[in-house]
Amino acid sequence: MSGEDLRAERLLPLLIALESSAAALYEAFSRHFAARSELKLLWAELARDEHHHARFLKETLALVEGGLELHDWPRMDSRRVDILLNEIAAHLERAERGEISADEALAFTIALETSELVECSNDFMTALSRRYPTLPLLGSTRSHVSRLIVAVDRLAEPEITTLLKSLVTNTPRAGGRPRKILILDDEADMVESCARICRRSGHTCLTATDASEALALFELERPDLLITDLRMPDRSGIEVLRQAKQIAPHVPVVVITAYVSEASAHEALQAGATAYLPKPFTAYQLRQTVDSALGLGANDRS
Repeated sequence: MSGEDLRAERLLPLLIALESSAAALYEAFSRHFAARSELKLLWAELARDEHHHARFLKETLALVEGGLELHDWPRMDSRRVDILLNEIAAHLERAERGEISADEALAFTIALETSELVECSNDFMTALSRRYPTLPLLGSTRSHVSRLIVAVDRLAEPEITTLLKSLVTNTPRAGGRPRKILILDDEADMVESCARICRRSGHTCLTATDASEALALFELERPDLLITDLRMPDRSGIEVLRQAKQIAPHVPVVVITAYVSEASAHEALQAGATAYLPKPFTAYQLRQTVDSALGLGANDRS
């Protein structure tokens, strides 16, 4: 399947598959951890909600096929949906074989529930349910994360609990001041996608789709982090990285690219990149990379 952004008629079946797959995974987790009542209940409730979401999307698809026009569907790259579906399938297989620990299952549940694709899907469903009250009402993503907080609290995992609470309150996870992040990519959708993820962690974002504009912003604003694409029409990400390091050597730089190679990774790191992140990546992976580049962790390092 190609990686183009999809219209509602093609997007909805993929979202239905995503929600149905998540429901199957949570049911498998619930069965696998049946001896631990709090975890069994958590995943049973999440599975129920995912089935509810899938039914909602099926009703929406029927309305679309009947002539309903949707103007505010989320923009999603089909490749990224496919990757997430494959990740769900792999974890489902491990759960069914009894080869996954509670920590691993919770970590993937957190990554899934806070992924950009799921967040966009839920935002889309919430907006539709408000516009068309005859469609079934939905619980929010935050209710899922709140349940995860309770489960993790019982497992005495304070760092994960702090992360989850920050996602519910939209505060910076490290508990300190928001960081200023400059994001450069020649694809406007990618810029906005990265900015949305970073803003949900409480950071301030500057965006650019042109290398010259980005470097001007970098010199003027002196951000705490630069995220740059590797291949762009006007200038390569390596050139941007090197010029940024001349302006402010201490500012960390994350290089993102769909053209992954050992040579480009080595060149980026040799030029001073803090991290090299292959596309497509999940919201969780970007958050982890940003936190690491900024030196954020369990304690506030602002």
